[in-house]
Formats: sequence, C-alpha cells, structure tokens
Amino acid sequence: MNEREILRRHGFTFSKSMGQNFLVNPDICPRMARLCGADKDSGVLEIGPGFGALTKALCSRAGRVVSIEVDRRLTPILARNLAGCTNHALLEGDARLLDLGAITAEYLPGLAPVVAANLPYSITSEILTKLIESRIFGSLVVMVQAEVARRLSAAPGTKAYGSFTIFCRVHCEPEMLFDVPPGSFMPRPAVDSTVIRLSRRQTPLVPDELLGLFFRVVRAAFSQRRKTLKNALSAAFPPELATEAIGAAGASPLVRGETLGIAEFLNIAHELGKRL
Repeated sequence: MNEREILRRHGFTFSKSMGQNFLVNPDICPRMARLCGADKDSGVLEIGPGFGALTKALCSRAGRVVSIEVDRRLTPILARNLAGCTNHALLEGDARLLDLGAITAEYLPGLAPVVAANLPYSITSEILTKLIESRIFGSLVVMVQAEVARRLSAAPGTKAYGSFTIFCRVHCEPEMLFDVPPGSFMPRPAVDSTVIRLSRRQTPLVPDELLGLFFRVVRAAFSQRRKTLKNALSAAFPPELATEAIGAAGASPLVRGETLGIAEFLNIAHELGKRL
C-alpha cells in the first residue's frame, strides 16, 4: 500500500497552516540518517515525522528515536508505518512548547542527543532557535527552505545576512549538505529545500555574560539595516554612548551594521557594556 492509499484509508488531508510537505523520495531519508551521525550510542530527536520515512531510517541506525508530532491525525498512520521500530517513541504536542530537556532526559537517557528532522517550514526559525538555545544537542541535521539555508550560511554585506545568521553562527558551525528538489515531497512545495548541519560549538563565540547586550546591538543594527551604524544604534541606546562605543571598538560610525561580522559586533557590545 503506497502513501496515497494509506492517507485515503485514514481520511487524511494535508494542512497548509502546519506546513505539511512529507518526504517521499526513498533516497533522501537514509542519507539524512547517515549524515546526522546517528549510531547505537546516539539518541535522536525528530520534529514533524510526517509519514515516518525519516523516522524509520533513523531507527535503523540510532540507539533510540523520539518524534514530536503536533497533528494527532498522524498518530494511527505512524503507528502502522513504524510498527517494527521498537526503539521509537512518539510524543504528541507542539515542539515549541515542550520541555526539550525533560524529553531527552526521559526518552534518551545515556545517549548522545542529536536532531534530525524535516522541519515544518512555517515554524523553522522558531524551532531552530529553541533547539539551539537549549544547548542539548551536539548537532542538528535538518531540512529547511533553501532560502533559510542561504541565510544561515550568508556572509556579511549580503542580502541574506541578518541577525538570525549571527545568532546561529554564535552557537553553531553551519554546513550546507545537499539540495532537495520539490518533487521529493508530497504535496510538492513551491520552494526548493536544503539539508544543513548545525554543529554546536563547545563554547559560543560570545561569552554568556555579554550575550544579552550583544544581541541587543545586533538587533538594533539590523532593524534599520539601511541606516548607518551610528544612527541605528542611537535608536536603541543613548546616542552619545553608542557613538563612543563604536569609536572605541575601532568601527566607523558611517558603516552599515549589515557589513559587520561577529567579532566587530562583539567589540562594540563590549565597549557599550563599559558605558551603560
């Protein structure tokens, strides 16, 4: 019985609001399972299992796999498709709201936790932010829109470069793995997809004590990205302090924030911290 027949039997229809595009290309899932590095000593968290195609590939390699699915209509379909996967657990709920630390402690004890997922495109940034901020997972191998992948790997001064690029880079080392054409999904999405790996840095590029101020500076710089750095920061901090900090950090007040790298933003945050 193919996927369409299974869906028809269960009366399932795809939800656009949930960003449901399920993988049906048989070559993609084993490749993702291999590239995420899962082995018998690994515990894998999957978000949005869909039909369970990637789940099955992960279960064949990992010590244990726990999947989070918000759409309860998929529960009987996954139960059928994953009946032989004795090292799998399915949790119903919204991954954005669940306690990932508690989940990994309960379902993946003693295993090295990693993430592998075809992320719902409508909530990709929210999910990635939560996964990265948890500092639980050694790596994330996820399928995202090609546009998001370009943002994560963008260089300073490019259109795709932004505050989310910097957030991910501070905590992770991004690596583009391979592209996935629209025909690999059901239903077929209107965008191309890319599988990326985000490897967690043992030590973030910004010290914990400066993280809050650092990202205040970054968000201010990109909230008005066509303005000079001086004008952008002066909207978020006392103008005279912003000007002093920019100069002390060795940056030009006339440069645009979108051209600065992490080290330059960190220097400015450090100088601002002395003055606030």
